[in-house]
Amino acid sequence: MFRIPIPKTGGEVLNEGIRNLMERLMREKQIENEAQYRNATLSLQQQELPSQIELRKAQANKLNQQSDLPFGGRMMPGAAGKALALFMVKRKYGENSPEYKEAKELYDLDKRRSEQTINYQESLMNSQGKRYATPLGKRAQEEQQIAEGVMPGTGNNGNPGLSLTPQQRDKLKGQYDLKDLKDTTDSGVRQRILYSKNMEKTLNNLNVDDLTSYSGIKGSAELLKDEAFSQTGNIPPRYLKYKQSLTAADTLAKQVRQFYGDSITPGVQEGLKQLTNPTTWREHPKVAKERFNAFKKILLTEAKTFTDAAHSANIYKEEPITNSIKEENNDPFGIRS
Repeated sequence: MFRIPIPKTGGEVLNEGIRNLMERLMREKQIENEAQYRNATLSLQQQELPSQIELRKAQANKLNQQSDLPFGGRMMPGAAGKALALFMVKRKYGENSPEYKEAKELYDLDKRRSEQTINYQESLMNSQGKRYATPLGKRAQEEQQIAEGVMPGTGNNGNPGLSLTPQQRDKLKGQYDLKDLKDTTDSGVRQRILYSKNMEKTLNNLNVDDLTSYSGIKGSAELLKDEAFSQTGNIPPRYLKYKQSLTAADTLAKQVRQFYGDSITPGVQEGLKQLTNPTTWREHPKVAKERFNAFKKILLTEAKTFTDAAHSANIYKEEPITNSIKEENNDPFGIRS
């Protein structure tokens, strides 16, 4: 369909003209601004160009210098890098320069710290067995070190520790043994152990031949004769030895009473009286000697059993020993009655 254009009014023509004029002015202003920006940018680039050239030259020189250095001038990590850095300082400033001496001092200090850290870590690793052990296990390890002649706690893998002299080793062993005894016994038990040791020494030093030399009917008569003869000042050697052994027997009787304490029986009391008065023995000296040796064996055996029980539980695990010997023959002085 053909449309006939409608003529514009005067106002519309004016507005369109103003609009076109404003658009033209804005395009001209934009073109002018773009030209000014290009001119300013070109001027700035022309001003910075010499400095950029110098910067690139400096960067190229730096790359050339780094290419002559080990690893392209890059620092290696860890101890190797620190050693290399120290070498570079030495080469640049000289071995006698203050810079190198200060760097060397710092390097040595850092090296010692690293070594101390490594030694400490190794010490922790090597002592794991002892640190995780029970108190009894630690005590056993320390006693083993003493037996090997090493001060407890100073030796580990790769480190022999401090050596002990024989005197130091014996002293420490005694201290550990005493500590073990105190930890496992009370004062009463330890006192009885001392009584048993005293009793054992007296038994071993007592001469049974001298003690029983006047036993029997004939011996009793000889004793009366030697007693009378000793009143003159000429003491027979046999009589002197007998009196000495009798003194030891009297001491032994006291020690036996101390050892058995409240558990001593009337039979033991009577046996001790016989022990300290061998003249009441009517047997031949050989028989009297056998009786005393049997008595001695019983005392030493029971003292050892008591001492062993104070140090270890093994004695409680042993099977009872059967003995076909009659009790009266194995207990001549009524110790067990």
